[in-house]
Amino acid sequence: MADVAPGKTPTARQALPLFYRQLEPLSAEKHGKLSVIEKGTYAFAKGANSVPLNAIEFALAARHYPIVFAAEGLAPPAAVMGLKAGENLVVDELGRWERGPYIPAYIRRYPSIAVSVPGSKEFALCVDTGSDLLVEGGKRPLFQGGQPSELTKKALEFCQLYQQQAELTRQFVEALNKHDLLVGRGAKLKLASGAERTLSGFRVIDEQKFNALPDAVFLEWRHKGWIGLVYLHLASLSSWGGLVDRASRLEGATAAR
Repeated sequence: MADVAPGKTPTARQALPLFYRQLEPLSAEKHGKLSVIEKGTYAFAKGANSVPLNAIEFALAARHYPIVFAAEGLAPPAAVMGLKAGENLVVDELGRWERGPYIPAYIRRYPSIAVSVPGSKEFALCVDTGSDLLVEGGKRPLFQGGQPSELTKKALEFCQLYQQQAELTRQFVEALNKHDLLVGRGAKLKLASGAERTLSGFRVIDEQKFNALPDAVFLEWRHKGWIGLVYLHLASLSSWGGLVDRASRLEGATAAR
């Protein structure tokens, strides 16, 4: 499953968050000529079979994707979008997102990301200068007259809100771990052709353990809005069928070529 580290400045290539290749703090001096391409593409996500989710997104994502948790630690929940490594079943060969399925905020914020400033509660906006979504010139500049454009201001606001929600999500995942509610699971799925796909290395909430939580904990979670998150996660596990259908159609189309 995908793993990100919100609020930390990557110090090595292997530490970069999913999709990001060359993060740089945004500045007019260095990036004053850059623009975001007019017609966006999701080709950068084509090889991701899972994408991080914040808890606030569960209600929209659960209808389309199984929501799972990393095998260990406090990594954010993830929406599963493919049944094998390097496969995203909702992005086509032209980089178009399938009409209908929810597009996670993690996808929508790219190529921007907010990084916390050491010793401060402030966030600095960084961009992936290696992204194909950025070009020199164009009608959607990052800066105008040496100042951040409206596009950049909105990107910073969006990324700041994302980081705030990421922290709330981390608290939820921390509580799940504290009460030992996450258990390892796998999925063995059969396509229309009879071919099987097997996924492993993720965890789900154990419903029996959840129902056995002490009343005081249950009330605390209800106050924090976490009870609904648990049920949305559990409901999302019925979304494997949608991925199987997509994979079956893709397999059939490939075989017909």
